[in-house]
Amino acid sequence: MKKLSTLFSMAVLVCTIFSSCVSMFGIYKKVYISSTPSGAFIYRDDGEYVGQTPFLYEGKAHHNFYLSMNGYEDAGIYTESKFNPLYLANIILIPYGFFETNNATTFKEKESYYNITLKPKPVQTYTPTYTTAPARVPTLLESVSSNSEQYICVNALSRISPTYSSSTNRKVLKGRDIFKKYSNAVFMIYGATSNAEQIWQGSGFFVNSNGLAVSNYHNFEDANKIAIKLYGSDTFHEISKNDILAYSKSEDYIIFKVVGLFSTPFIPIAYQRSEVGDKVYTIGSPKGLENTFSSGEISQYRTELGYIQITAPIDHGSSGGVLLNECGEAIGITSAGRDDSGANLNFCRDLLYIMNRYR
Repeated sequence: MKKLSTLFSMAVLVCTIFSSCVSMFGIYKKVYISSTPSGAFIYRDDGEYVGQTPFLYEGKAHHNFYLSMNGYEDAGIYTESKFNPLYLANIILIPYGFFETNNATTFKEKESYYNITLKPKPVQTYTPTYTTAPARVPTLLESVSSNSEQYICVNALSRISPTYSSSTNRKVLKGRDIFKKYSNAVFMIYGATSNAEQIWQGSGFFVNSNGLAVSNYHNFEDANKIAIKLYGSDTFHEISKNDILAYSKSEDYIIFKVVGLFSTPFIPIAYQRSEVGDKVYTIGSPKGLENTFSSGEISQYRTELGYIQITAPIDHGSSGGVLLNECGEAIGITSAGRDDSGANLNFCRDLLYIMNRYR
């Protein structure tokens, strides 16, 4: 009888150990993660997205983490675990149901605090090459047309064919999903004067898969050479006079084609206007910080000025970037802001108003 009781106790012990392996052999951890600047995306070492800094992570499985933020280098967080002596008590007292909690896991991670200072990525610069030229070199737009105010290419309706969103199957997306889906469609623009005496930077984005792109006119004005750099690439693609399809100085837009690219990522244009108060997002490269993502609301339509007023922050270098609605559809070209205002007075050109004339 004593032998039978011993065998029964051993059987209970084995079954409980294996049935409780998650609680007994797991790792319970509480990790506080913050970054400078804040707002970095946090990923586990298995690639799972968990949140943005500052963030409290709790769980049983042991994981390392890494932080990712546009314009900054990725940073890793390597956590450690220690043996939990309560595990021994858990084994001894299992038949009585003691310590079946997170506090009795094999390894227990004490509360850990990580504050990571992210390092900015080096800003990519564009250095054009020039052959010997006269003192006065015609600008790129002067070589396109003698009319500096406005230009529309021959057969514009067939050559300018943006992709519009459908009125069906639309759904509101989270900001992070919009960025992941459309960030590759936004690129940096570099303009340079004769002999590279001046070089400046702006933004632009694709509106169909054949390399059709839009930006601000003022990014091209006075430039002898224009080049674009795709997101995450170190290669520059120069724009020739034959690539310019239309522009308007007064409305501050330009439409052009980027040749030599196969099936470009693009952002569909919204089929209808958004309303005041609607949530909006921007992607551009302010101060050369490539593909910075920001959010805000539509403050007002300034039709007398031809602008959409927004609260989403933009800065020098954002010019020509995209303004998107909650469904990830392009509704504007980020164009200007008030440097003397702390009230987020920023403005975009109405993309639907511009592009609808080419439909």
